[in-house]
Amino acid sequence: MMELKFPDLGNGISEGQVIKWLAKEGEVVQKSQNVLYVETFKTMIEIPATSTGKIRQQKCKIGDMVKAGDVIAVIDAD
Repeated sequence: MMELKFPDLGNGISEGQVIKWLAKEGEVVQKSQNVLYVETFKTMIEIPATSTGKIRQQKCKIGDMVKAGDVIAVIDAD
């Protein structure tokens, strides 16, 4: 099991708002596959999975604000 964390994006971007999940709980994702969209004060970005596995739990909902280091999902890694 591995925690997918919201990354520090640099350039003063350390938080964003969850806009859309691209992968549902129970869905198998591949490493580097985009799993959600987050909007920052500068742009909308896609957050990729850091490992292959099944999304066990989404830790944030659409509309939530997330900060660098926050766990956004739990993945059962292969």
